[in-house]
Amino acid sequence: MNPSQQLKVLIKKYIKNECTPQEVQTLLNAFNIPGNEALLKALLTEQYHNLEITGDVSPEEELVFEQIHHKLISRIKQGDEAPKIRWLNWRTAAAAIIIIVACAGAIFSLKLPQRLAPANDIVKTTKPDILPGSSKAILTLANGKKMILSNTPNGIIARQGNTVIHKDAGGTLINITDTHVQGNNLNEYNIVETPIGGEYSVTLADGTKVWMNATSSLKYPVQFSGKERVVELTGEAYFEVAKDAAKPFKVKSSGQTIEVLGTHFNINAYENEGVMRTTLLEGRVKVLNKTGVQFLNPGQQSVMNFGGDGRIKVLTDMDTDEVVSWKEGYFQFNQADIHTVMRQLSRWYDIKVSYSPQLTSKEFQGAIQRDLKFSQVLRLLGKTKLHFTVKGKEVMVMD
Repeated sequence: MNPSQQLKVLIKKYIKNECTPQEVQTLLNAFNIPGNEALLKALLTEQYHNLEITGDVSPEEELVFEQIHHKLISRIKQGDEAPKIRWLNWRTAAAAIIIIVACAGAIFSLKLPQRLAPANDIVKTTKPDILPGSSKAILTLANGKKMILSNTPNGIIARQGNTVIHKDAGGTLINITDTHVQGNNLNEYNIVETPIGGEYSVTLADGTKVWMNATSSLKYPVQFSGKERVVELTGEAYFEVAKDAAKPFKVKSSGQTIEVLGTHFNINAYENEGVMRTTLLEGRVKVLNKTGVQFLNPGQQSVMNFGGDGRIKVLTDMDTDEVVSWKEGYFQFNQADIHTVMRQLSRWYDIKVSYSPQLTSKEFQGAIQRDLKFSQVLRLLGKTKLHFTVKGKEVMVMD
């Protein structure tokens, strides 16, 4: 059997929940082999069109299936007679079709057709359900004026000298330098802040694009001037830096500075995570602090402890899809403990989490879409035999 036929058989077996652990691992490994992209895309697209919900399926089950897949479906069904997937992140999109999850410890997955466990077996909750986060942020202009962006009409929302700030319908704040207008915006800074359960994207005046995760803050100059471009970040953001060889781009965050000319990278600087992580996807960056300097190549990640000795460690062969999954609309876990999982959920669903003293250690691996209601997320996590009590926005995790 050639490799193409083998992968096709494995995908079919996985969807039918017939794979052995060794076969699941073989399928997982196939996603990391260079040159497999075109083959896997074709096979997964074919399986999507062959996939049907059959048997005795409840309305609740159908709803979960649709919510897991609706983003992918919308990309496949673009009005063509021969639909094609628009692969923004092909491995994440592929995972959305077959939800491949496997680990040595606990396993959670959504394999259809099958019955979800009854809600009251896994989640004890009071209505209404907790909704996921959305595109929302607060903009504080250099003059101190605050604007709640979710309540602000689209279009031009501010003028600052020769800089125009435009809000588009897709939830992006665009800063544009108007060369036809004279103005001096030196030493003036705007701040964009996302609340718990918020995300937002910003295009800076130099063309750099920034995607901000929940509970994050970006301070940036109204006008880039001088010999460098400097912004300040708390929380998490993904940067696509516009190239300008004459003006290095610097991101300052909790005692660390990232310096680049033009590149793509992600910074996770949430203090409650204990460490600050900078992951490079494209280009090259310099990471520096008071203890020294490290250079990153694509696929590498720098790690610095908050409150520690400040030394910068470099990790290699990182799963960059996992790192930026939040930007693509997913939680992606790879042998993550329950505390790591719940910290991410708490920032997105605006919840407070506590744990039973008898809680045993479990590990999670898999992808969960960020637009699910909280009860649906808990039902997926409940497949690991965990139980949850939800009272308002307070969540207790128990065995």
